[in-house]
Amino acid sequence: MPKTILFITSWFPSKKHPSLGNFVLRHAQAAAKSNKVVVLYATALDDIDRSSLEETTSDGVEVWTYFYPTINRGGKLKSLVKAGLYMRAWRQLISQYIYSRGKPDLVHLNVMFPAGRIVRDLKTRYKIPYVVSEHWTGYLPEDGRFKKLPLMARRMIRNTAREANRILPVSEDLEAALISEGIGRRYQRLANVIDTNKFSLPLERKDEHLKLLHISNLHGEQKNIRGLFSALSKLKEQRSFELTVVGEEGAEKAKELAEEFGLAEQCVFLQKLTQDEVIAEMQKHQVLLLFSRFENMPCVLIEAAATGMKIVSTDVGGISEFFNREEKNAILVQSEDEEALVESLLQLDKFEWKTEMELHTWAEENFSLEKIGEQLDSIYEEVLHEKDKA
Repeated sequence: MPKTILFITSWFPSKKHPSLGNFVLRHAQAAAKSNKVVVLYATALDDIDRSSLEETTSDGVEVWTYFYPTINRGGKLKSLVKAGLYMRAWRQLISQYIYSRGKPDLVHLNVMFPAGRIVRDLKTRYKIPYVVSEHWTGYLPEDGRFKKLPLMARRMIRNTAREANRILPVSEDLEAALISEGIGRRYQRLANVIDTNKFSLPLERKDEHLKLLHISNLHGEQKNIRGLFSALSKLKEQRSFELTVVGEEGAEKAKELAEEFGLAEQCVFLQKLTQDEVIAEMQKHQVLLLFSRFENMPCVLIEAAATGMKIVSTDVGGISEFFNREEKNAILVQSEDEEALVESLLQLDKFEWKTEMELHTWAEENFSLEKIGEQLDSIYEEVLHEKDKA
C-alpha cells in the first residue's frame, strides 16, 4: 500500500530561484514511484504584500510553495526578524497541510539548514518519524561555512540530525564530513537521481573537433573558474577546441576571465537554459569539464554520463566514489593541477572509455528514478517498521 511521504525542504525550484534544489524535486519524483508524495517549501518573495500558497504538480508530485513578503526592516535584529517570519510561514504552511490532508506516514527533510526545526516540531507533536537527505557542501572542510554559522544554527542542525531516523548524505565523503562535525548517526548513502528517459543519447555526436562543456553556478571559490580558464589558455597553444559555459550567477565575472586569458573566441556563454536545452547541449558536446575545489556529488556528472559524454573533473568530494578510471567513465585530476588538466584533455583518445551506450546503461542502473525510488521505498519501510516495533 502506498505511503504518504511529506517532503519538507530548505531548497527548491520556484519563481524566485528556478534551479535552486532541483535535485530535491528529482528525489521526490523517485519516491513517488511507489508512494504519495507532497513537497512543502516556504520562501520570502520581493514585491508582494501578502502571503500566498501556490499548488502545482510535477510528474506525480504535488508541490505546495508558500510565498511570504520579504521584510527589509529590523535594524540590528533583522536576522532574528527574518528567522521569526520564516518559522511563522512554515507553521502556517504545515497547519494548512495537516488540516487539508491529515498526518503523513513519514517526513523526508531535504537539507537541514534552515528548515530542520520544522521536522523536529512535527515529530514532537505528531510522533511522525523523519529521514534527512543532505546535500550542502558547507560541512566540507574545504568549504567551511558550517563552522561560520551562528551557534544557535549549528545547535539546531545537530539536534535535527540527532533526532532523525536516518541521515542520507549523497556521498560517503559528505558522511565523513558530517561525522567529523559530530552531526547525527544512522547514516546511509543515497545518491542523486536523474531522469534517464530525458537524459538520453544523441542520434549522432559529431567529433570533427573538441567541444567542451562546463555547467555550474560559476561561483569562483568553489568552481575555480580562474584555474579552469588558465589551464585552457595553455591547452589553446597545443590543440583547438570550443568551450560552452552554462551558468547564471557568476556569468559576468566568467566572461571577464575569458577575456583576461585570451579565450573569448573559444568560449560561448549561455544562461537560463531549460532542462531540454541543457540536454541538447550535452548531446552535441564531447566532454563535460569540471575543475572544482570542492563538491559533494554533482548531478551534472551523472547527467553527462547518461548522455554519453566523456568526463574530465577534479578528484574532490564524493566524485571518485562513482567516477574513476576503473569505471572507465572519467579522468580525474587533483584540485588546482592545471598541467594535469591540460594533459588529460590532450590524451583523451588514449583513455579506455566505456561506449556511449555503456555510459547510459551505467547511469540508468545506478541513478534512475526507478533505482533510487526502490532505495527510498526500502528506507521508508525500514523506518516505519522500526516505529511500529517501538
